[in-house]
Amino acid sequence: METHQELIRTERGVVHTVPKRNAFQIDFGNVYMVLDDRGLRRFTKFIEQTDEDQLEKLKVGPSNKIFISPCKASLCFAFEEEEFMHLRELLTGAVSLLGMEKEIEEILS
Repeated sequence: METHQELIRTERGVVHTVPKRNAFQIDFGNVYMVLDDRGLRRFTKFIEQTDEDQLEKLKVGPSNKIFISPCKASLCFAFEEEEFMHLRELLTGAVSLLGMEKEIEEILS
């Protein structure tokens, strides 16, 4: 059985580390993804670079949800604007914590 360690939790989601697989498990609303370090950083960068001022233009149809398709993927995510902002908070927090952990390791080694 793999041991998952909570990296960060927000009101709407959680990111766990999966050390044996060198991966990160993102559980956010209806979204469940497992990404390696590079994938997590790329997805986070994509979400961060989505301009808040442009969110209205990404809303589609009667659902009024924001549709995003990351990294040339053949899939699409749909979020309400508030959900999108919570996802951004979760991902940027996770990447920030990973950066701090790496700095601490470098200082201690």
